Amino acid sequence: MTLIATLIAMTLTPAHAEDAENEADATQASETEAADVRWSDLHTKAGRAKSDPDSPKTTYKHGVRIGAVMLPDENQAYSTMGYEAMQFIDGNASFTLVFVENIMLTGAETGMVLPSINGLVGAAIQQRLTAGVGLSASSVSGLGVIGAVGYIADTGSFDLPLAVSYQTAPEGVGRVAFTAGVNW
Repeated sequence: MTLIATLIAMTLTPAHAEDAENEADATQASETEAADVRWSDLHTKAGRAKSDPDSPKTTYKHGVRIGAVMLPDENQAYSTMGYEAMQFIDGNASFTLVFVENIMLTGAETGMVLPSINGLVGAAIQQRLTAGVGLSASSVSGLGVIGAVGYIADTGSFDLPLAVSYQTAPEGVGRVAFTAGVNW
């Protein structure tokens, strides 16, 4: 009986209570640090550590784009608008690899909306002058090759991209588009 009373007394002493409390605080702190590490891992490039000097800087931008699509065989222009995402991967001080994806809706003023999906890979010089080539899928001309050149005006917190593109068509002449946008 004395042994049981001694064990109970030891478990109720303040010294043991403080140890348990300190252990709980340490566990909570390590869980918080682990959560902070996981959160920071989401913000590193390609899963590399922030301190990795060989890790290229990647910039993500997205926004809206509007413009006009010209169908040379019809001598008519149609409005176009859509959403765009861009990724810039720095190569060196002046050369950047660029990936562009956009979804465009053309011809809303005619009462018939014609969707297209475009994906391009290209290059940018000092993230301003751009050129790229890729694939385009359109409800009008099907699958084709698209090429584009453009200029990105930097206004501080957002960019104003301007572009001219040409999409091939399986039959006849392709289409030319002039677009401008706002990316952030």
